[in-house]
Formats: sequence, structure tokens, C-alpha cells
Amino acid sequence: MVPLSQQKQVKKDSVSPALCPSFEDTVYAAIPRALSLVQTYAKPFASSKEAEQYVEGVLEWRGLHYGFVANAPISFQSRVRNRIHYEVARRAVDAGILLIDRSLQQQIPTQRNYQMPAVDSKETRENIKQLKALIKEWPPSFGSLRSARNYARSICKKSNLRFTLHRGVKPSKIRNFVLNAIIRDAHEAGFFQFGTHPGGHGLHSETKIQHRAMESRERKVNSPSSVHSGSSATLTVDDSFQVPSTPTLLAKRKTEKDLDDAGEKAFNTIDIRAEILAARFELAERMMSRLGLDLTDRNTPDLEGPMAPQAEQNDPEVGFTSGGENSAFKASSA
Repeated sequence: MVPLSQQKQVKKDSVSPALCPSFEDTVYAAIPRALSLVQTYAKPFASSKEAEQYVEGVLEWRGLHYGFVANAPISFQSRVRNRIHYEVARRAVDAGILLIDRSLQQQIPTQRNYQMPAVDSKETRENIKQLKALIKEWPPSFGSLRSARNYARSICKKSNLRFTLHRGVKPSKIRNFVLNAIIRDAHEAGFFQFGTHPGGHGLHSETKIQHRAMESRERKVNSPSSVHSGSSATLTVDDSFQVPSTPTLLAKRKTEKDLDDAGEKAFNTIDIRAEILAARFELAERMMSRLGLDLTDRNTPDLEGPMAPQAEQNDPEVGFTSGGENSAFKASSA
């Protein structure tokens, strides 16, 4: 039995299947409306995915009504949108008004990737002019396109410049359109150059090599082996001095093995001593039984006194001879 609260929640979040149009009916009813809204295409596109994104941006900007009810499941709405974008792009390719050039996938994205009507607008061009007036100077070089974008974005933040947004278009696309236009124009005008990533054989590599060479010279000067009698520096260095080295993994494993061997030897020694004590106790029991004494009897007198000399006698059957007060039992010679 479903609780009443859950029943109300189900009725609120979903629609009866009888009242919701099917997936195919919704898609094919919206395709003619979508085709009439997309009039021009940026040529060419690097992939079909990029063409579908262009179609999505134009349809959102034009305010296409996809045809599903407002309370339809989110997964259903997403499927309808994706299928309509795919069908519009596919039919445009079949008609020859949309071109896809796979060779563009390996190139750096340029302005034509963002040539959507809502992005390439009069307001966006005005933002480009405002940003050009704010950037007075450029660094001589950038390691990547991202670093150049970050520099231009920092100028926007300091100047509190706000880009003009459009309905149905992501703010990141408008921002990247403006930044890419600024960077492209400045690079073509010769204000800065692009280099390789730091650490390679291009930009910053010479500075990094010089820094490493300086560190190497400092290590050689500070090393005791670098000081000799013919040098200008008169320092006394102990010949027995050795630079401490970090233990290698092999040395660590050898140390651990030595510790394990030492522990095993200690346990073996304890076992041997326990066996010796057990043998001594057994011999003492046999000697006490010959004297008519019982170790479990609490009334047994102490061996010290008149009975002590008898305990020092030899026991030929056992084969041991008492060797003194502080010595262990010794085997009797045959």
C-alpha cells in the first residue's frame, strides 16, 4: 500500500502515459518547425557533434517549442531534444547546406566554431571593442592559448567588464568568443608570440636550463671533494668525511631481513633454555621421588639442611652429575 504522501508526489512529478505523446510523434512533429528556424550554417564544422551543438544553440535562441508536456520526465525531454538536433543536422548534411570537415579536429578552435547568430552579434562586437580599449599592453609571449585567455580575463575582472548575454546561449561561449577575438587580433598585430609549454625546447627552456646549471655549480662548490690544494680557497677538509647518503631500497630490505633473523635466533634461544629448564625439573622430580618426597605435597621439608648432602649424590640411571651450586648438570663420563 503506497502512502498518500507518496501518491501525491507521483502525481505531481509525472504524467499519465495516456496523456503524454509518444517519443516518435513528439520528434517528427517538431522537426518541420526546427528546420524552418535554422536558415544558415557556419561552414565547415569539425564534427557532427559540433553541428548538433550549433543547431541546439540556434533553436534555443529562436525559442523552439519541442512539443512535450511541461511535466514530462527529464530523461524523455533530453531524448527528444537530442534526437531533434541530430535529425536537423543530418538532413542539412544530406541537402548539402551543412559541411563537415574532419581535418579540422586537429586544429586549434577558431572563431568559426562559435559563429552562432546570438554570439556573433552587435552587442558582442561592442564588448570586443571595450576590451581592446582596456588592454594597454601585452606580455612578450605566452606559453599557451589558455594563459593568454587568463591574462585577458584578469583585465576584465579588474575593470569589472560584463559581457552581454543572450537567451539560450551559454555564457562561456560568449566569453570565449570575445577573448579569442582579442587574442587573435593582438597576435596577428605582433603584440606577443606563442611558445611551447615550459620545460620543453621552446618558451622558458633557456631560462630553466640556466637555472639548473647555476644549481649544479653551487652543489659542486659546496661539495667537500671540490676543494683541493691548488684552489684559491684555503679550507681544511677532513679526508675521512663522507657525505651522508639516503639508504636505498635494497639496503632497507637487507636491514629488515637482519632484524627478522635476529628475532628468530632470539626465539630459538628461548626455546632451548625452556627445554633445559624442563629437563632440570624432570631430573629434580626423579631425585625427589627416590628420596620419598612429593613436590605436590605442601608439607615437604626444605632440601636445605640435613637432606641436602643426599641430593648431591650421583644418579647413574639418569647419567647426570651435579656439578655445584651455580653450574648446570653435566653428563657423566662413561
